[in-house]
Amino acid sequence: MAIFRFRLQYLLDQRLQAKEAAEKSMTECQRELQDEQENLASLQHETKNLAQKILLARRQMLVREPALVHNLMQRMKYLSGMAHDAEELREALFAQELVVEDAEAKLQQAHEHLVACSREADILTKFKDKLQRRFLQSEARKEEIEQDEAGDLLYLIRSRMQ
Repeated sequence: MAIFRFRLQYLLDQRLQAKEAAEKSMTECQRELQDEQENLASLQHETKNLAQKILLARRQMLVREPALVHNLMQRMKYLSGMAHDAEELREALFAQELVVEDAEAKLQQAHEHLVACSREADILTKFKDKLQRRFLQSEARKEEIEQDEAGDLLYLIRSRMQ
């Protein structure tokens, strides 16, 4: 009995390897996006906490008893420093949002590449399966014909012997 050989097996193997590489790339992009989103959430949390601290410091400055000018100047510098820190955090937050958008775009590209690689591999796999089915059906028909011929030959031999 003949053995089925798929002539495009090398190409199929390449497509399957490309699909695996695309899956790994997509997983890596998902992990990167998740990390960047966690960084963004952390920055948002820091920004919220700093805003609350600034609000609390302003309230305390207004509620407290009248203080010396020197103390007021120190409090104003403290508030100014906190406002500067808040501005830096907002800038970092904006930059992180851009990084997250970039990571989302990379993930989308990786997904599209994975879909394309999967489609190519599936097409070749289906083609291989179809050819293999045809080959096996052809071999089965040949085997049936050989069995019929052997049966006919045995019938002729037996009928001549009688």
